[in-house]
Amino acid sequence: MDHAPAMQAYMQEFPQVKVDYTPMGGTGPHYEKVQASSVAGTPIDAFWLHDAMVTQLVGSGMVRPLDEYLKKEKDATDDIFPAALNYHTRNGKQYGIPQNLSIYMVYYDADRFQEVGVPAPKSDWTIEQFLDAAQKVARSGQDRTGLTLQADRRGYWMFVRAHGGAWLTEDGTRSRLAEPDTIAGVQYVKDLLDRHKVAARPRQGAREWVPLQERQAGMLIALNSESAWNLRKSQLPFKWDLAEPPKGAKGRGAAQAATAWVVGEGGKNLDAAWHFVKWMTGEKAQRLLSQQNALVASRRKVVEDAGVNPPPPANLKATSNAHSYAHSYADFYQNPAVVLPSPEKVKQFDDALNAAITDIFADKASVRDALMQADAFVKQQGVVK
Repeated sequence: MDHAPAMQAYMQEFPQVKVDYTPMGGTGPHYEKVQASSVAGTPIDAFWLHDAMVTQLVGSGMVRPLDEYLKKEKDATDDIFPAALNYHTRNGKQYGIPQNLSIYMVYYDADRFQEVGVPAPKSDWTIEQFLDAAQKVARSGQDRTGLTLQADRRGYWMFVRAHGGAWLTEDGTRSRLAEPDTIAGVQYVKDLLDRHKVAARPRQGAREWVPLQERQAGMLIALNSESAWNLRKSQLPFKWDLAEPPKGAKGRGAAQAATAWVVGEGGKNLDAAWHFVKWMTGEKAQRLLSQQNALVASRRKVVEDAGVNPPPPANLKATSNAHSYAHSYADFYQNPAVVLPSPEKVKQFDDALNAAITDIFADKASVRDALMQADAFVKQQGVVK
C-alpha cells in the first residue's frame, strides 16, 4: 500500500512535526523491522498493522493501547465501520485505528457474461448460478477459464461458508476442520479446478487480476482493494463489475481484511505518534488515498461518496455497509489470528491449515484426509479442543 501521498500531505500541513518515513517494502520486511527495532530498544513511534499480525505484536508487547486517547477524542473512530475496529481490538482494548477495510468479492467481465448469455449477478445469486456462469465462460473460447482463484485461502472462504463450514467455532475454542460442512466447502473449490475444470489453479505471488484484465478469465475472487486499483488504472475496453459472494444452501460469508495505524509501545514521542495516527486514519487522509486508488476506506462517509469512489465498478454498494449486505455477511472469524488467544496458537493452527491446503491443491492428499490430519494435529497440540 502506498501511503506516500497522505504522508506528504501530513508533513505539508504540520511542518513543525518531523516525520522519518520509511516505505514498507513488503509486509515481511516491514514487520521484521518493527520487531527488530523493539528488541533493540528503539521502538518505532507509529506503524501500519495488518489484522493478521495484531495478536502476535500485541502479545509481544509492541503495540500500545489507544483507549486513553480515545476517551478524550471519540471522533477518531465515530465513523469507522465497527467490523474494522473489531479486528484491532484485544481483551477489550483498542490497539489500532483502521484505515482500510476490504472484503473478498467476485469481480466479473460484464461484457463476457452478456456475450455467453449469463445475466448480471444479483445480490442473492447462488453457488449453482456461479458455477453455471463459470462453465459458460470456460466453454466459450480456447484457453479461457471461468475464474481465477487466489492462492490465499481467504479467497475461497465464501465457498466454505456457503456450505456451512468454518475453521473454528466463533469463540475460537474448538476446531471445525474435520466437520462435513467444512470438507464439503473446500471440496467445492477443488472441484472447480479438477472436476469442472473452470478455474485457474492458485499460484502464489501471481498478479491474480491479469487473466481478467486480459479477458482470459470471466471472474476473479479477490479483495476489493488492490485488484480494483489495478483494473481501474488499466482503463479496460470492456465493462467489469463486482458481485457479492454467492449463497449456498447453508448461508453466505466472505473474508475481510482490515489494516490500521498503531502507536508503538515504548516510543519516545507518544503524543506526536497519536496525532499522526489519528490524522492518517482520519477522513481527509482516507479521501486522499481513496482518490489515489490506494485503499478501500474504513470510514462510511468516504466509502459512500461517489465523488471519491466513482465507477467502475458500477456496483459501488458492494463495498458499503449502508447500501448493501457487504459487511453484514463478512466473516470476522475466518481469520484464526483474531480469535485464538496467543501468537503461538495462531502459528500452530495456521501452519497446520496451510499445510493441509497445500497438500490438497498439490494433489498429495484428499480434501477429507488433509483436513482431518490438520484437525487431529491442532487438537493433539492443545491449540483447540
